[in-house]
Amino acid sequence: MNLRDLKIGTRLGLGFGLILLSASALMAGALVSAGTSRSALIDTLQQAKQREALAVAMQQALLNGAVAVRSMGLQTTTDGVQKDEAEAKKQIAAYLATRAKLEALGLGDNERDEFGKLAAIDKQLDAQFKEAVDLAAQFNTEQAAAVILKKIDPLQQQATQLLARFIGLQAAQTTAATEAANSANQAMVGAIAAAGLGLLLMAALTAWRITASITGPLQQAVAATARVAQGDLVTDIAVTGRDEAAQLLAGLRDMRSSLAGMVAQVRQGAEAINGASDDIAQGNADLSNRTETQASALQQTTSSIEQLTGTVQHSAERAARALQLSHAAAGQADSGHAVVARVIDTMGAINAHSRKIGEITSVINS
Repeated sequence: MNLRDLKIGTRLGLGFGLILLSASALMAGALVSAGTSRSALIDTLQQAKQREALAVAMQQALLNGAVAVRSMGLQTTTDGVQKDEAEAKKQIAAYLATRAKLEALGLGDNERDEFGKLAAIDKQLDAQFKEAVDLAAQFNTEQAAAVILKKIDPLQQQATQLLARFIGLQAAQTTAATEAANSANQAMVGAIAAAGLGLLLMAALTAWRITASITGPLQQAVAATARVAQGDLVTDIAVTGRDEAAQLLAGLRDMRSSLAGMVAQVRQGAEAINGASDDIAQGNADLSNRTETQASALQQTTSSIEQLTGTVQHSAERAARALQLSHAAAGQADSGHAVVARVIDTMGAINAHSRKIGEITSVINS
């Protein structure tokens, strides 16, 4: 998944959410592990304490039974024997009931071995107890005492030692459980520390990735803005992703394209204005040339008018002379025919010159 396809807010939310979720999972795991270890330790301690208490109760019942058996061997009356016998049986029953409870709690391999030995001793004690009861009931105190001292007491001592070893096993189990719990706690602390370090590294990597995905495009936008400000409207602006930074880069790219289009239009307009200026300059040169030509033509026209004026004056003089001649010819009718003809020719010339003056005047007006 490309981070640039996500919005910056979504990106930050996912990053912080991932970190918080990982931290929460780590904390929950630590709490669950600590709770489990604590519960296991408490259960182990409680079971060991309960086993120890039952073993102590068995010891006490065994001792009480031994006292009752000894007292029974010393009795001289039937009631006394029966009373001590009942007490001994009561303690034996309590002893057996406590052993059954202890076995029901579950025993380890070493504990089962000890209880196997204890069961064998209990069978021997039961047989010896019956023998002692029979001897005591017969008031055979010496033989009963001998059975008690030589057979029952050693067996009870062995049973007491086995129970003491069993209690020692419970203490050893308690110590082992405590040490195991401490080791588990240390291992858990190490695991939590390693997980915390991993979480810290993941958080740093996530922060770096998110920061790079934000600052990188912003730096690219700053560089693109600087290029545009320096007049570079050619270099393309690459846009990747769909986040706010990508939208900013897209806007800068559109702005660069618009500016490039505007500059191209201005350049085309300048080139068009330059061409028009050249045309205007050429037109001005042509106008100047035509003006000079018209000035030259005007000078020529002026010269022609001056020549025409001289011609008109000459024609006027000729007309005056012709008029004089016409007056002179009035008296000479026969000889004036030729003069009149010359006058007519002269007037025709004047008329031709007048038409030429009219044409020149039309040219000047146009």
